[in-house]
Amino acid sequence: MARPRKQVRSARERWAREKRYTRVMNRLSACVARSLCEPHFERFQSFGDGIVDFCTLVSEAEPIVENEISAFFLESPLRITQEKVLCTYS
Repeated sequence: MARPRKQVRSARERWAREKRYTRVMNRLSACVARSLCEPHFERFQSFGDGIVDFCTLVSEAEPIVENEISAFFLESPLRITQEKVLCTYS
């Protein structure tokens, strides 16, 4: 089987980077949105500015980096809530 032309390979690589970028962006945005109320999330300017750079770096890195981020920022439809837990130290 012949190797694809360079133009085809670069298009595939660009598509894979864009796909990784979108997955990481969606995962991180969902995690942060779950932890904040909607008005605070909308005003979280530093997150919006930094996530683009972060997702670009991840999309250009090896796929294992995306896997590690996905394992750390789990997908969950539930909102994060505060629980009061009493701790006793022995």
